[in-house]
Amino acid sequence: MGSAWVAQIPAELHLHLPFEMAKSKNHTAHNQSYKAHKNGIKKPKRHRHTSTKGVFFFMFIYFRVI
Repeated sequence: MGSAWVAQIPAELHLHLPFEMAKSKNHTAHNQSYKAHKNGIKKPKRHRHTSTKGVFFFMFIYFRVI
């Protein structure tokens, strides 16, 4: 078809051709809903106390004063 002239181009130039065939499909959601519902979609667990790891300590002193 139109690929006969591409074979005549040197290999080092062939790598930089700006016009190539587009991919037919980038993404699909097929089967994803089935997989999500297989074990059930669950709400995230709510913890009684949030973690204070890495939080500025004096912020708690400030909240205690208010």
